[in-house]
Amino acid sequence: SNKSSSKVVHVETPTSLLGALRTRNISPVTIYRGDFEVSSQLKIKGWVYKKTSEEKFPTLKKYSEKAPPTDKFATHEIKVDYEYKSIEDPNKVVPPEQRIKGFRYGPQVVPISSAELEAVKFKPEKSVKLLGFTDASNIMRHYYLKDVNIFIAEPGNKKAILALSSLARAMKEMNKVAIVR
Repeated sequence: SNKSSSKVVHVETPTSLLGALRTRNISPVTIYRGDFEVSSQLKIKGWVYKKTSEEKFPTLKKYSEKAPPTDKFATHEIKVDYEYKSIEDPNKVVPPEQRIKGFRYGPQVVPISSAELEAVKFKPEKSVKLLGFTDASNIMRHYYLKDVNIFIAEPGNKKAILALSSLARAMKEMNKVAIVR
């Protein structure tokens, strides 16, 4: 405790601490451009932007004190290398092209090749579809804690702007929310 330095700050109210939180501004980038399918007959051209995103803390890296203190270019980071060895011959190293991923199924490990894994992977088409509407009171507050996306009509497309604006106004007036995929 003698070697560390700290600063104690007394605050009047918890709301005065809100100034300590900082936001990071990033330039908006569309994550989707295409049709918003309201029904099979009605599609609205639009763009989806990411409004907020969860900020992750930097990962903790392994650190070594073994570097000499006189070396000013030492990074002190540790690089980990893994070697995979054959069960039959423990002295033989298995190269990456001969390895297959294994997944636990009960007490045993089932090997699945990358080709099989790619064949069974779910690949949906990129789209935004309306599944239905519900009352805004049915949506719990903690559902809003994830990333927030903004859907706007395609700029310059007057019909799309009018359609999306009237849909948003009707939802606000009726206190409804749209459920989309």
